[in-house]
Amino acid sequence: GADERKEKGSKDGLYRPLGLFTEVLSLVKGNYVEPVEVRPLLQGAFAGMTEAMDPFSEYVPPEKMAAFEAARVARGKAEHVESGLVLARRAGYPVVVAAVPGSPAAAAGVRTDDILEKVGGVSARNLALWEVEAALSGKPGGRASVLVVRESKPRRQTLDLVRASWSPALPSAERVSGELVVRIPAFGPGTADALSGILAPLDRTKPLVVDLRGNAWGSWDEAARAAAFFGPEGPLGELKGRKIPAKSWKAEAGQRLHEGGLVLLVDSGTGGPAELFAAALREGAAKEAGFDVA
Repeated sequence: GADERKEKGSKDGLYRPLGLFTEVLSLVKGNYVEPVEVRPLLQGAFAGMTEAMDPFSEYVPPEKMAAFEAARVARGKAEHVESGLVLARRAGYPVVVAAVPGSPAAAAGVRTDDILEKVGGVSARNLALWEVEAALSGKPGGRASVLVVRESKPRRQTLDLVRASWSPALPSAERVSGELVVRIPAFGPGTADALSGILAPLDRTKPLVVDLRGNAWGSWDEAARAAAFFGPEGPLGELKGRKIPAKSWKAEAGQRLHEGGLVLLVDSGTGGPAELFAAALREGAAKEAGFDVA
């Protein structure tokens, strides 16, 4: 209301979008060929609005709050096994951002950019991301199936997930066409220490390829620790949000283990802590070259 009063002379006040929404709702109710139920329309609008904000946001209707809370509590139990999927939403369907290497989802053959058409035989079109994860995770030994749609042939495949205790794969190194490639599949516990063990014996001036493809899971702290091995001392990044305490990271003197040329490999499955890692390395390289990064 205070903001609206400040904009008395403006046509773009806070209530203008609400008026437009109400007008569209009235037109649908008055002109659609069949009787319209307002509740499904409103829920569809809320769901579409949250999805439009970002592919990870979701609207939980009141009648599903109890199930949502039960799923959240279950995830905190020791015997609960996660599927290892990082999910977003695309065109109304859950889409795989990444299947964490070492997880049941990765073992089943789920890939980045797979669209989940069915989960346990049920259409995923109207399932929230938390409902998908609740259906795929649970006690060890259980099984779940997903029907995935992908660009490669066969376009549709049914994959079976077997729930089992797992740990994310740690960094590894191999020579590819004469180049040393360090693969970081996730930023789980122990990632920075394993990466340090790989880098320490190397010639720190030699070029290196760091593969972050499909890395969308893990700890921000672990990613910041790993990033400190590749750049100059100073700020690495900052995490801020409306409902989370702000946090920042910086590289200290003596942490650096590599000073040569560096190539980062990323794809549509690179996200979360891996984005912090990549951005810190990019800004560190720009700083050393004397450039400002916007």
